[in-house]
Amino acid sequence: MNDFVISGIGIVCARGCNRLEVLEHHDEDPILGTSEGIHHSDLPLVAKVPPHFSLKGIVKKRKHIKLMARANQFAVAATDEAIKHAALTEEDCQDAGLFFGVGREPSDIDALLPSVGKSLSEGQLTTERLFQEGINWINPLSSLKTLPNMSLAHASIHAGSMGPNMTLYGEASFRQAIEAAQFSLQKERCSIALVGVADSCVSFFDRLSAAREARGELVSEGAVVWIIEKRDDAIKRGTRPIASLSTIPLHQADYTNKFGASGAATLGLNATCHLIRSTANTTVEVMSAERLSALSSSATVITGIGLVTPIGQDFETFEHRLFA
Repeated sequence: MNDFVISGIGIVCARGCNRLEVLEHHDEDPILGTSEGIHHSDLPLVAKVPPHFSLKGIVKKRKHIKLMARANQFAVAATDEAIKHAALTEEDCQDAGLFFGVGREPSDIDALLPSVGKSLSEGQLTTERLFQEGINWINPLSSLKTLPNMSLAHASIHAGSMGPNMTLYGEASFRQAIEAAQFSLQKERCSIALVGVADSCVSFFDRLSAAREARGELVSEGAVVWIIEKRDDAIKRGTRPIASLSTIPLHQADYTNKFGASGAATLGLNATCHLIRSTANTTVEVMSAERLSALSSSATVITGIGLVTPIGQDFETFEHRLFA
């Protein structure tokens, strides 16, 4: 049976910056805090991606990193990990399709304040003054600090992919991105699909919106990317499928929400963590710096591995094909 399978996973979330960190810290509570130094007991707490997250070593030029919004950076890191996990080559990626879900894009509140000031009448904001006076003070590009398709665009540039692509918006966008990818694979518009979602809901305004919408006591951020292809194609490339796509529930109600309100990324994060946990027996454990430091000072540990073998010339490829 030539069904669709997941052959690679990339993840960045509050529990870690890659799938091995997520597996190690899966049962732990994420580090909580508040955003932008703003403390308010009525607003949700924040679960941010760990501070050691970095695109250095993934994106060569710092100026390219500066062009990315926070969610875009997570999307690129998750794409890089998924490609390596699936052992895709540059040639494999060239014609791959990209299908990305996104959430709210950050606006520039400072650019909107002049409009608000001009829309006040006796201390009250009125729609009449907004349309008479305030609208003239709005920069038409003020809310476009980053465009909805930027996560996909940056991921596409990083992967070198020029296949079919689609950006979907909203909380159901990860499931919709998977459906769009399946359609393109069925129609043979591409043989490999990178399906992802990225969102960051940790700003003060996201916390305020979550409180108004009674969306719980926690907001968070992150990104995931799945490599999806036909089972036969994955096996021909020498890659062991992680799971059949048909066995993965694709509705938020099927999972215990471990991340709070992550916007468009909520379903993707929870589904991916479930998938990582369920396939933990095929993952080689890598000790974190904290666990290494907890060992006795007299302990002898392995801190690096180099190898050249018929099944891989780097450790990650070797590990993946060894268990395959």
